Amino acid sequence: MAEKLKLYLDTTVFNYYFLDDPGREDDRKDTILLFEQIGRGSFDAYYSDLVKAEIDECEEPKRTKMLRLIERYSVRPISVYHGYEDLAELYLTRRAIPESKRDDAIHVALATVNSLDVVLSWNRRHLVKVKTIFAINEINEAKGFGRLLVTTPTEVIDYEENP
Repeated sequence: MAEKLKLYLDTTVFNYYFLDDPGREDDRKDTILLFEQIGRGSFDAYYSDLVKAEIDECEEPKRTKMLRLIERYSVRPISVYHGYEDLAELYLTRRAIPESKRDDAIHVALATVNSLDVVLSWNRRHLVKVKTIFAINEINEAKGFGRLLVTTPTEVIDYEENP
């Protein structure tokens, strides 16, 4: 692997680290493994002010635990906050992402304008879907941005183990 993948972690990734749902234990284990790989320097991981705000809305002690993941694993804040609003609006108006999921459109737009490689999410309902990924990339390419992969942590940990 020539360069490390630059990952945008949406709020679900932080949440799954502490998930107590026997039906999703494999997802939780993959999330923990992802953070361990980030900690080893296998990936560059980023979060946004929106992720921070969503974490801040959580109840204690979960809120503090999720915020500590940022520090413990050196997850970096993104730096570019201009140009994402119009892009997020395009995702919504062109129905790449449902209007009711505006924050998810913002997550994707922030990752795009910061030239990240991957958005990681456990949201398989409307974000981690082939139709959504194709629509996002069609918009990104038309606007002069690079392609973006939207996937789960499971796919990324597989990337490190089997490049």
